Order: sequence, then structure tokens, then C-alpha cells
Amino acid sequence: MFHVEQIFPREEEKRVAKIVAIANQKGGVGKTTTAVNLSSCVAALGKKVLIVDLDPQGNTTTGLGIKKKQLPVSSYEVLVGKCSIQEAIVRTAFENVSLLPAKNTLAGAELELSAMDNRMNRLKMQILTCKLDYDYIASHPKLVVGFSDVTALQTALWEKCRLVTANGPLMVTLGGSDTYTAGQFFQGLTTAAWQGPLALPAGRKLTTVVPGQAEGPIVGGNLTVLTSLVGTPYALDGTGCILVLEDTGEDAYRIDRMLNQLWQSGLLSRVAAIAYGDFTDCPNDPDDFTTDQVLDYYAHLAGKPAIKGLPVGHTKDKAFVPYGVKVRLDADGEGASLTFIDG
Repeated sequence: MFHVEQIFPREEEKRVAKIVAIANQKGGVGKTTTAVNLSSCVAALGKKVLIVDLDPQGNTTTGLGIKKKQLPVSSYEVLVGKCSIQEAIVRTAFENVSLLPAKNTLAGAELELSAMDNRMNRLKMQILTCKLDYDYIASHPKLVVGFSDVTALQTALWEKCRLVTANGPLMVTLGGSDTYTAGQFFQGLTTAAWQGPLALPAGRKLTTVVPGQAEGPIVGGNLTVLTSLVGTPYALDGTGCILVLEDTGEDAYRIDRMLNQLWQSGLLSRVAAIAYGDFTDCPNDPDDFTTDQVLDYYAHLAGKPAIKGLPVGHTKDKAFVPYGVKVRLDADGEGASLTFIDG
């Protein structure tokens, strides 16, 4: 007999996934009951649990309230390579408990697998495709700094574990950075807490698009990347946040299309305010709307306070902006400012 906390101790330790197999060829010995109860206890300790049901009868699946007839895919399709494990995993009604369900189609898997290569490791290889352990990342935070395509990673880390990351230069470009960018970068790395107004490069100022004031965590990044995440498990929710947007090399009509998608997805309605960074090399066709006009239109459509001129994007001026830290955005007829209030 073992105690749950002997398998999953509460004290801080190197976190690796624990695998517990409950197997017996004899029926009616309590495999399902043990799996469900053990998983519930582990989940109650705050651990995330994936139950893998490999019984064609699917009693664990039924016991967790999942209707097998409504499942488009199950563990059978995962084992024979008809879908990925991510496509088959379902959430249960129990907090922290997910399930790879089973149904009667699994009965024929043994025969099919006998003719397949690497059949003993197919489930293992599928589980390994779930690459990022967000619980582990949250308990061992590291500062991720970058911009542009890095927005995808930064957004996922914010949505999955509320990890603070930072807009800043890439290491490959840091050597050629100007005084402002380099100074911001090294100050950001050595500052214990971000407080006070965002420092701006000489000659740059923030301007008001839509007047107002708002407070919230500052999030966002590259418009193209954020748009590509819409409809995925990593999409930016942005509720109550200050949304930063920047881009480069996109025509004005494409900027329009992407902002329209963010509007239709509800993101621009959920955020508290918008802060536009640099939109470089974003031309417009003759007699068409300019990028500035497109940005202004969606800021007014959202009806939220909005500013322009944030030194974020694909130019030489890159502010060190810690995404996830609370800021206050002020915008009026006399100008605009962005102030860190909770670092």
C-alpha cells in the first residue's frame, strides 16, 4: 500500500512527469476505481493529471462522465496513427484532470499494431509530442526576451502559466543595437522591479489615438503572429489587458484583414486599451487607406483608450517592455504616457 504524497511529494523538487500504470488481465479487480480515485487525489494536490484509458470497454471514460458515442477520436486512433494525442485528449468535469478516452474500437487495435513498426513505443512517442510542461515552467521561471516570431512563445507562456516575458532585442542583433536599445536591455535585466514611466528614445513621443485611461497587464507583440494564434489553444485572451501591436512588411490591406480578425474574435473588445508600436514598411495601394488610418479605425471601433509611438517592433529602437507587468496608460489631447505600476 502506498500514500499519494509518496508518489507526488508536496516539497519543491525537480519536476518530472510521474507515470503510474494500473494493469491486470483479470476483470473486476478495481482497475477503473483505482485509476479514477488516484487521479482525483493527485489532482486535489494541484497536479495536472492525464488519464489514459486503454480498455476497450471504456469504463474509466464513462466513469469520468464522457459519452463515448459522441467521441470523434479516442486512444485507438492515437495508437494506430490516425490522429495526434492532442486531438484525442478531452477535459473532464474535474479540475486538473484530462483524459485520453477509449471506446470499443480499441478492441481491434492489438491485431493492427502487430503489423506496425515500433508498436511498443507508439503511445510513448505520442505523449512526448506534448512538449512544453507549463507547470514545470511556471515553477522554474526564466526570462524570455525577444520580439516578432517570439510573440508566439511569449503569448503561450502568458496564457498557460502567467509567466512574465519581455519585448527586447534578439541576441543576434544586440551587438549592433544603439545606445537606447542596449541601455534598455541591460537595465531590464538588472532591475528587480519595473516602476515608473517607460523611457523613450530621444525625439520620440507617444501620441493619443483615442483618449482615456486604463490599467492592466501589458501583453501582445507582433500582429501577424497574434492573428495566427486565434482559434488555437494558445490564443491571447487579453481580458483587461493593455494590448501592444506591431508589425513589419505587411501592406495596409493585410493590416486591415488581421485587425478585423482580432476584432471578430473578440480580442479588441476584451482588452482595456491598445498601444501601437512600430509598423514599418507597411505601404498602401494608391487611393487606398494608409496603415495609420487602418490603425486609427480599429482603435476607435474598439472604443478603448489607444496610443501610438511605442518603441516596440522591427526598428532600431526597442524598449524593454515586460509583458505581464501591470501598467497605466494615459491618453489625452496633450499627449500620452505608459507607466509601470506593479513590477
